[in-house]
Amino acid sequence: MEQTEWLVDGDDTAAITLDGRRFASGDSGAPMLCSLFCKSMGRHVHISPCRADIEDDGCREEGVEHIPSAPGTKQYDWITHRFKDPYTNTEQAEFDLCDRRCPGEEHDPTVNPGAGPSMCMLPLFHPPASEERAPAHGHVSPDGHVYECKNPAALRRSFHIYFAIDRSGSMRLTDCRPLPNTPASRRIVQNADNRFGAALSSIYGFWLAREGAQRGSGTAGVHKDAYTVIAFDHETEVVYSNDVGSTADQLLDRLPRDATEDGGTNFTDTLRLLQRELENTGASER
Repeated sequence: MEQTEWLVDGDDTAAITLDGRRFASGDSGAPMLCSLFCKSMGRHVHISPCRADIEDDGCREEGVEHIPSAPGTKQYDWITHRFKDPYTNTEQAEFDLCDRRCPGEEHDPTVNPGAGPSMCMLPLFHPPASEERAPAHGHVSPDGHVYECKNPAALRRSFHIYFAIDRSGSMRLTDCRPLPNTPASRRIVQNADNRFGAALSSIYGFWLAREGAQRGSGTAGVHKDAYTVIAFDHETEVVYSNDVGSTADQLLDRLPRDATEDGGTNFTDTLRLLQRELENTGASER
């Protein structure tokens, strides 16, 4: 453990508390035995220098997943917990399972006292699951994780949701890209393998989640949410207003394919247009 250190996702103040001890990125792993760390964390992954030392999809070894990072930076892999002793068979089996948690508020003890987490039922680093793998009373998330709990989106009422999508020139930068192996990612990266594509991928995933919620709540074929989308650079336009019937794929097909090459960011006119849309299309039932 003296040769290990903590890496905590977040800004310089990000930290994790474990058994009364607080750890931040760069802290040594020496204060506790490895077994104490891992038993306390439950399902988790470890980080190791990249085995292939290349970007993206170069790590094919079982139990390994490459961590995407900026070109020219040091490359790392996620790896499964591979240490057998001093862990019981039950603990080892738990370590092999996916560490993703359902984000529903019903599992958050700060919102729902006494609540516990709902964890993905599949192994670590599994490929995205299809909706056909959903348990009888559970759901499959838009990014392909399987949970035994109800879809959080199904517990909420319908909304009219307004999106303002920045398609200025800076959105063509490639420091952020659409996540690989997610719904519609291949379609999106053909034109926008950049910040703008990452935004499209995120919005599309949200729309899919809402569609899945309708199916899970027994209202298949009924699209309750309404969507208004505004795209802006130095100019601003309403892509569609108060759309209630379109599917996620139809909504995506009508969005701009990529950001403009040299457009600015006219926030003022965008907010004014959003206000007009809110005033013209707002409804009390959403």
